[in-house]
Amino acid sequence: GQVFLRQVRLTVVPGEYELQIAMPLSDQDPVKASRDVIIPDYSQQESCALSDITLASRISPSEDREDPFFKNRLHIRPNASQLYGEGAANLFYYAEAYNTACAASGTGEYNMLIYVSKGGKPMPIKGLEKRSKRAVRPTDVLVGRFDLSALASGIYSLRMEILDKTNESKVEQTRKFRVFNPAADSARPQPAIFYMNVDQVEQESIGIRHAEDITAYKSHTLIHRSDQSIRIRHAEDIAVFVFIRERPELIGSRRRLLREVKYPESARNAGIEGQVVVQFTVDEEGNARNAVILEGLGGGCDEEAIRVITEHARFKPGISGEIAVPVTMSMPIICKPR
Repeated sequence: GQVFLRQVRLTVVPGEYELQIAMPLSDQDPVKASRDVIIPDYSQQESCALSDITLASRISPSEDREDPFFKNRLHIRPNASQLYGEGAANLFYYAEAYNTACAASGTGEYNMLIYVSKGGKPMPIKGLEKRSKRAVRPTDVLVGRFDLSALASGIYSLRMEILDKTNESKVEQTRKFRVFNPAADSARPQPAIFYMNVDQVEQESIGIRHAEDITAYKSHTLIHRSDQSIRIRHAEDIAVFVFIRERPELIGSRRRLLREVKYPESARNAGIEGQVVVQFTVDEEGNARNAVILEGLGGGCDEEAIRVITEHARFKPGISGEIAVPVTMSMPIICKPR
């Protein structure tokens, strides 16, 4: 799950900075993270500008200035994982537009386009697009929500564009996010399977002249030609290999995971300690399933290693194409007294 540590607000002059964060841990090296940050000088800009987009799991009105999530009279709960879908279908967003007069029409308004697109394509998904006329002001707060319950699992982008009076984009900002939605996935029609054997086939013998003459239908079997006969092979006989673009990534440090290991008393009595290698499958939700021991120690260490992996390890799921897929991997777990 997510644990909110702390939020700090700093006033700095425009420029380039590196933001460094360190979380000290007892008897362990601190967990560190860093990010390059550019603070523009909006007061000197004549052109339009958009801030970074904040993706949130909830935005609501608020007057609590002591709330760490308070901004512009709003409570903004950021979605650090940027994962939406099952159980979290509503994508909330927050951004700020600056110097919008550069896109003003004769009525003192400017056009704002906000939409969800598939992957990196700048093309709105039907029903997930908002186009509005807004009053020109030095700083304009952009807040809204999209219902993603109908989207299939995959990688998407939230895009914002300031448009001029001719509907040309003056400036835009993009933020990627992921959707995991098994209900929408199961409702999608399955693609047809069209299998072609590498053997050369006389086109005239089967009446095919052009590729456009072929219509593929969904089938539970695959057909290929061997010599002069046609043989049916069932789909389950075909091994499918999936290219993994992003391998699963452990959420949190491995050092933190190892802190969950409880050294078994039976291993202590037998003087057993060392490394257990566990193989498991990371499913589409990032959970470890079907754990087995590749290299064991005995003395209860094997069972403890499986418990730690299945109960405490959470992962960012593996990605093939643009969807989450199950991936088999292995991990060593140290079993020894502290």
